[in-house]
Amino acid sequence: MASPRNRVAKALIRVEGLGVPALLFSSKNAKGTPKHRKLELLGGGIEEEDPLEGLARELEEEEKQGVLARELLASHPEPRTVVAGGAEHYIFELTIRLDDYLDLRPNHKESLGFKLVPEAALGDPHFQARLTPKTKEILTQLRMI
Repeated sequence: MASPRNRVAKALIRVEGLGVPALLFSSKNAKGTPKHRKLELLGGGIEEEDPLEGLARELEEEEKQGVLARELLASHPEPRTVVAGGAEHYIFELTIRLDDYLDLRPNHKESLGFKLVPEAALGDPHFQARLTPKTKEILTQLRMI
């Protein structure tokens, strides 16, 4: 098992009600780094806490209204585990409604905003170039790209 500092929890969030399957990404706020403005799955590093609790905390940090953290804790999904960038990633799948998506408010210290991406666009190399390397690696391991 990876050390506590080398564990990450991420949310693979689908938004229903658009007419096409779509995923929610965050535009990374990391000025001065190559990751700035790149798209990533929401979530982040977890400490000694349970991965679900760690993801809920991370979602509360990234989204001001707490919509995503509440949905996550209410649905209590089981994670899939992948290794990306040398870190163990717990990937929790979550589905929210379009109305909930419209209520989301990013914490601009963490995110420049949220972006909905049709799942059909995941295979597009131009879209993939907009992803952080770890997010691309995760989606590849999940066989989504």
